Amino acid sequence: MKRWMVWLIIGVLLTGCDQTKVVDDIDLVQVAAYDLEEDNLKGTFAISTYTKEGEGQPEIYTASGKTSKQILALASEKSSKPLELGQLRVIVFDKDLAKKGLKEILDTMNRMPNVGNLIYLAISNGKAETILRGSYTKEKGISNYLPSLIEQNITYGILPETNLYLFLNQLYDDARDSYLPIVSNKGNILKIDGIALFKGYTMVDSITAKDLFIFKVLTDKFYRGTYQFKLPGTPDNYAVIENIKAKTKYKMKGNSKYPFIDARIQVKGKIQEFTERKNLENPKEVQKLESVMEEELERQAAKLIERFIAKGTDPLGLRKFGRVHTRKWNDKEWAESYKHLRFQVTADVKIIQSGVTE
Repeated sequence: MKRWMVWLIIGVLLTGCDQTKVVDDIDLVQVAAYDLEEDNLKGTFAISTYTKEGEGQPEIYTASGKTSKQILALASEKSSKPLELGQLRVIVFDKDLAKKGLKEILDTMNRMPNVGNLIYLAISNGKAETILRGSYTKEKGISNYLPSLIEQNITYGILPETNLYLFLNQLYDDARDSYLPIVSNKGNILKIDGIALFKGYTMVDSITAKDLFIFKVLTDKFYRGTYQFKLPGTPDNYAVIENIKAKTKYKMKGNSKYPFIDARIQVKGKIQEFTERKNLENPKEVQKLESVMEEELERQAAKLIERFIAKGTDPLGLRKFGRVHTRKWNDKEWAESYKHLRFQVTADVKIIQSGVTE
C-alpha cells in the first residue's frame, strides 16, 4: 500500500476519534429561549443529561447580555462543559422581543454551520423562559415535548408548516410575510395558543387558536384537522366536521395598481359530531348543512383577510402570486393598493361521509 494512502487512513481514523471526544466534552442545547429584559437580552438554554439508568434529566442555564453569542458564552461559564447548539430543535421568543424584531438572532443562527435550518421557531404567551422551566414529566421533558408538540400539530393538526428555513426563505424571496406558532404552558401542559404574524422580522399581530383552521386553509394544504361550526337555531347548536382535504385557490384580476383577489376555498370532510338530530341520509339536509358551513367559512376567511390588510402583512403570499401571474407588475403600486385591496371569498364544502350524530 502506498505511503500516502496509509497516512490518509490514519488521518480519517484520528479525525473520527477526535470528533467523538469533542462531543463527549460539550453539552448540546436542545431548546433555547430569548426574552427582552430592559436593555438586555436574556437567554435560557435547556440540555438533557442522562443518569446511569438512561433517564433524561433537563438542566437549565441562563445568562443576559447584548447579543445571542455573548449570552451563550456567559451561560457556558455556569456549566461544567461548554454549551453548543449542534442539537438545537426549537427556539422560543417572548412577544416583546418579537415585536421589537428578531433580525439579529435569526441572522446569527443562520450563519452558524452547526445550527440546522429545519429547527422550529415559536413565540411564547408570556416569558419564554417559563416554557423551558415548566414542570413536565420525565417522559415529556422540554427537549422532546416542545418539538413534538409543534411537529404533530403541523403534520396532523391545524398548524401551517413553518421552521427557520421557511421563515428566512419567505423573507429573502419576498414571497410572503412569515408566521410562527404561539405556545403557552400551564403546569405540566404545553399548548398551541395561536399564530404570530410578521412583517419582515417584526411581529405585528396575532390570531387566536380558534382561527387556526381557517388560517391553515388559507395558507397551506392539509388533510387532517377538525372545525366546529355554529349552526342556526338554538345557542348550543353545533356541528363538527373532520377535515379530509382542504385548500384555497387564488386568482388575481386587474393589475398591481387595481388588483382584485378571488379566493376559492375547497373543503371535503365528514360530520364527526352533531348536537341535534338530523337525517344525514337525506341529500337536502346535507345540502343545507353544507350551505351553512360555506357561509361561515366565507365570513371567517374574509374577516382574517381584512385583518391582514389592516396590519399590512401578507401571510397569504398574494404579492408573489401577483408578481408571477400579472403582466407589468409594479411592487410600489402593489404596496399602496394592498392597503385597499378588493377581494372575494367563496367556499365549497362537500360532506362526503357522516359520522356520529346525536
